[in-house]
Amino acid sequence: MAAEAPRRCPAAREHRLDRRSFVRYDATQRPLASVLQATLLTKHLLVVGASLTDDNVIRLVHEVATLYEDHDRKRTMGTLLTLERQELTAKLWAPEFTTVPLGPPGPAGESRDEAAARIANAGRSLEILLDRVAALAAQDSVHHLLDRRYEDLFAEDANDEQAAAEQLREAASLIRGFLPGSARAAEWEQVLTHLESWGARPPRL
Repeated sequence: MAAEAPRRCPAAREHRLDRRSFVRYDATQRPLASVLQATLLTKHLLVVGASLTDDNVIRLVHEVATLYEDHDRKRTMGTLLTLERQELTAKLWAPEFTTVPLGPPGPAGESRDEAAARIANAGRSLEILLDRVAALAAQDSVHHLLDRRYEDLFAEDANDEQAAAEQLREAASLIRGFLPGSARAAEWEQVLTHLESWGARPPRL
C-alpha cells in the first residue's frame, strides 16, 4: 500500500515574518503601544489575564523602564494578577510590576484533577476581586443609576427607589418626544442630557 501524503489542516496558516511585517507593526499597532506606554508613565496598570510574554509588550515596558532609569528614577508601573504563584515571573518583572498570585503554587505530586480544581478556585477568587474593584470604582458614580441593566443593584426592599428610577426613565422618554417642537428646547435638552448621563438612555434597536 502506497504511503498517503500528509494532509494539511484547512485552517492551518503559514506565518512568515518579512520586512513588510515589521513596517506594518508600527503602522497598525503603534497607536495602541503609545496608549500602553502613556498609561505606564502616568498611572498604575492592573494586568489581568495576560502573561506578559509577548515580545512587543516586553519591549514597550522596557522602554518606559529605561526612561525612568535615565532620569535616576525607579517606579513600580503596575500590578500583575496571576492564578498561581509564579516565582520566575515575579523575579523577571520586578521592580516594574508587582506580581500578586490569587492562589498557592501547585504542590509536588499534584494530580491533573487537583491542579484543575486549584486553578478553578483561584479563578473564582479573581472574579470576586474584580467585582469588588468594580463596586468600589462605581461608588462615586451615578452613571448607572437609571440604567435598566443595573436594576439588580438596588436593594431588595428598595421599591420606592426603583419606582423613582422608572419615573425618571419615563420622563426622559417624554422629553425626547416633545423636544423637537419645544420653544424651550435648549433648557429641556440640558435636563435630558443629565438624565441620560445617569443611565436613562433610549433602548438600543
